[in-house]
Amino acid sequence: MARITQSEKRIRSRWGLAFRITSPGILTNRRSGAFPNTRAREAALSCVRGSPMLRPVDEPLRLSEAESVIAGRVSDFYALLRAVDETMPKDSVLCLEGTTTASDVVAFLEQRAAPVPARIAPNTLWPKPKFFHISLAGTNLTDLRALADHHAEPEIANHLVVYRAGQVLLWAHDAGSGYVALASSLGEQTIERFREALGDALRPEK
Repeated sequence: MARITQSEKRIRSRWGLAFRITSPGILTNRRSGAFPNTRAREAALSCVRGSPMLRPVDEPLRLSEAESVIAGRVSDFYALLRAVDETMPKDSVLCLEGTTTASDVVAFLEQRAAPVPARIAPNTLWPKPKFFHISLAGTNLTDLRALADHHAEPEIANHLVVYRAGQVLLWAHDAGSGYVALASSLGEQTIERFREALGDALRPEK
């Protein structure tokens, strides 16, 4: 990998183009050379000034092993929804990924859709899944749980992710039959409350 010095940094702008910043702060486009002093230039420069470690704007959210704690295997999808409802921060967003979501569930989730959903790394490669994002504020999840009681698990979602401010808080692959990972940043108290809320549905990691 080529070494990037302070006088030369490559970034990706909000419009998806690759630019280079060279001394003394001139922004250039790989295709057309010098970039004029426009709002796009200033936005790109601000990205470099604001963060020493850049993540491309189109990179999907994930939960890394280094930042997570395995709560255990959860054997009950509905108990998992309840634990999320009772313990996850109310200013976070629940992402439901599915391939066989029931039509009335789709209608509900689209009606309650979060205004600015994040891009989540898919758990399913084929068939292509659909993603639905709802805020945990208010009664959104309580109402979804009531609707879920009338459906089989795959008609709600196959996988669940909870995130907030660009950070994944919970990752549940094969929700209701797989392991659940929590962000260590939630703190021991919240993580323990989550485990307690799952009750008998939690199978500790071996």
